[in-house]
Amino acid sequence: MRVNLIRFSLTFSFFFALVAGLYGSYSSIANNYTNLSTYWERPIKSVASANQKNNDNKGHTLLGEFFLPNECGNCHSPQYKSWKTSLHARATGVGLTGQLRPHQDPAFASSCYFCHSPLLLASERILEFNKETNAETYVKNTSFKPKLKNAGISCAVCHLRQGQIYGSYSRTKDRKKTQKNKDNFFVTEKDFFSDSLFCAACHQLDNGYSPGDKPIINTYNEWLESPYSKDSKNKKTCQDCHMPKREHSFLGIHDKKTVLKALTIKTNFNKKTRTATLQITNSGVGHYFPTYTTPLVIVRGFFKDKRGETIEDSTIIKYIGREVTPDLLTELSDTRIAPLDTFTFTYDKAPTTRLGSIILEVQVLPDNYYNIFFTSALKNKTYSVREDIALALENTKSSPYILYRKEFKVQGVE
Repeated sequence: MRVNLIRFSLTFSFFFALVAGLYGSYSSIANNYTNLSTYWERPIKSVASANQKNNDNKGHTLLGEFFLPNECGNCHSPQYKSWKTSLHARATGVGLTGQLRPHQDPAFASSCYFCHSPLLLASERILEFNKETNAETYVKNTSFKPKLKNAGISCAVCHLRQGQIYGSYSRTKDRKKTQKNKDNFFVTEKDFFSDSLFCAACHQLDNGYSPGDKPIINTYNEWLESPYSKDSKNKKTCQDCHMPKREHSFLGIHDKKTVLKALTIKTNFNKKTRTATLQITNSGVGHYFPTYTTPLVIVRGFFKDKRGETIEDSTIIKYIGREVTPDLLTELSDTRIAPLDTFTFTYDKAPTTRLGSIILEVQVLPDNYYNIFFTSALKNKTYSVREDIALALENTKSSPYILYRKEFKVQGVE
């Protein structure tokens, strides 16, 4: 896998085909978890409709208006502050809006909104049944709320259904199914908020492309097959790692501290043979590292002379990631690290007599695929808003970071 040789030129119709597979993927997972399956039916009807009663069958007032995240933040300040910096908050950012023409191609936009903006109120056009044609057709959404769409995966996406607020069980010993908070909002508590299956609604794609007989988005299944889902004493869920203490930043591969915490990196240097090894163990990631085809991890070793200049032809590069063909039909390589497995890199190209240093380095490119895609989109003019795609490209260029670096001094004869 070589970064400079990967070239993706993807059309909008191809992306639609990719994401459209999500529509059937979740129900197949959750058919034994009826409440959660119903909970994630899309588009999500977050507020009470006009023909609903003002109260539910328990007498609780149903919310007829939507909540923006900043309004939720009036009471849930820690969660709002952490969410505001998350990728969930940017789910409908320029990288997405620059591709969409929701009025001209509502089917494609809706396929993206399925996960990126799944609220009914957050779609410009919605499906309605047409009696004349006896089929569903897209019509203008008269209840469309642009601010709610721009909020991406907002509080309402996970916590508001048909006017009722849902959330995790209270941390107090007195666990009630429905609790009333200080602002007179009733919160229905559900145990599935702490279940990894809750996240599978968008992080598992069973009915889409499966190069190499593995779904293109397979995070939930990777976790399910890992020791972290099977060991009852040491079980860890998605929420344990990505929402510690119920905070809402959803940190992952873009965050260096989170990645370092989930891996064990060891190095060794043999002075006699002038070779060095680097081992990366997936000691804490609950799924493959990395899980998607989007990121790429580059492990490189090279030799610097005593003046600090890199010696020509001294570099060795290996890649950790999953490479597929542009049509997603064929998997070219998969060097990702499964839970508790180890990736070993050996550097053996140090000059035999020169004085200098062997450098071992691990670089993470969280948005490698997007960088390539946005570059291709600008070149081929396959975009709806050029300025958005250009800005998205700049954002992807700023995301790579050096995860680890080790230097070994090498003695020699000059």
